[in-house]
Amino acid sequence: QVLEVLRKRTLHNIGIIFSSRVGAKILTALALAIVIRDLSKTEYGTIALVQATVAVSATILLQGFNLGLIKNLATQGVVKNNIVGVALVVTILVSVCIGAILTLLVNINPQILGEANLRLFLPYLFFGVITFSLMNFSLSCFQGTQRFSYSGLLSLSQAVIFLGICLFLLFSNGIGVKTILSALVLLPLIPFIAFVYSHRSNWFFESYAFESVYTVIKEYKWYMFYSSLLVLSGQIDVFVMSHFFSLEKVAVYSVAAKLYNIFLIGLYAIHTVILPKFSSLKNPEKLKKMYFNSLKLIIPFAISSVIAVYYFADALIYLFAGEGYQDASAPLLILGVSAGISLVFSPSINILFSLNRIKTIVVATILLLVVLSVGHNVLTKEFGAIGCAATTLLGFAVQNIFMFICSLHALKNEIGYSEDET
Repeated sequence: QVLEVLRKRTLHNIGIIFSSRVGAKILTALALAIVIRDLSKTEYGTIALVQATVAVSATILLQGFNLGLIKNLATQGVVKNNIVGVALVVTILVSVCIGAILTLLVNINPQILGEANLRLFLPYLFFGVITFSLMNFSLSCFQGTQRFSYSGLLSLSQAVIFLGICLFLLFSNGIGVKTILSALVLLPLIPFIAFVYSHRSNWFFESYAFESVYTVIKEYKWYMFYSSLLVLSGQIDVFVMSHFFSLEKVAVYSVAAKLYNIFLIGLYAIHTVILPKFSSLKNPEKLKKMYFNSLKLIIPFAISSVIAVYYFADALIYLFAGEGYQDASAPLLILGVSAGISLVFSPSINILFSLNRIKTIVVATILLLVVLSVGHNVLTKEFGAIGCAATTLLGFAVQNIFMFICSLHALKNEIGYSEDET
């Protein structure tokens, strides 16, 4: 008998997400290889810093909001116009406010994040926050309704267009920091345009009462708090590197981080497909069954990913960035192990979300942030990129093990409660 988690439809969806993300990452890697070879380390370090700033600003509140939206849509089974419409209004309002605050902070202190003068890139920061937020909102709607083919096609489309832009700029001698940032700011609009087209009735242009917006924000407040902690944890490495070291060092570490993201594709694909399924289950026994069955799919994948990093790190770095970035090899190996650990323990967070244990996830993420803060101030400051990668490994390992223990305890309590009820 085929295990529930390995049902044909689930594997099909994971395959769509995985193959599309692999294709998108390969195409993006080719595009960035063109960019890196044509720019100095300082220029590429500046791009990496602006990208990280936009990513943190756009997701610090809204990533958790989108997680709540996915859970809501998966539970209801259909897109409720009111929920999606209000969520769109919240996304626009919050992203504009965050973009404005970021603009103000950079105007006050242009070198707030290191030696780069971010005042030169204010339009890219402000509009990047908005477009990145709209992209994440749109992809969350597709994910919550399990329209994974849309997500896959959109990821590939963005990568193909970005590669085409980079090739055009290469042949026209137009590659520069601002031209690349312009492309990176505008491309996230593609998923939002697809979202608008797929909901081309005029419901989302209706007016929404302030009370509705307030109610949705209040309902998702813990998700938003969790996302703020997680985003800070996920991007703090680049900011710490820019604080302690030169943009050249930031560029080297960023190469390792970009390649590390390729090995997170499996985690993203499995999490994207399984989260709505976990969210739709109410029976704790079924949750437990899916939990352990999913590990049978994930563990071999995680081991394969770590082995791949070990054997192909040097070759990937050379193909991706050239000879000047070989120092990224050791950090990439450490980050690869971190990716494997996160992959193995990924079902834990799905269980906690399904059982509405969001406060437990928040505590785990606070623990992660504490470990990262201490580790970066000790290891990163002393050992540079290697210490930064080691701190990332240690922090996420502690967080994932904590959530694994809590998820087992939560399942045990839920099953015991169900038995008492009967």
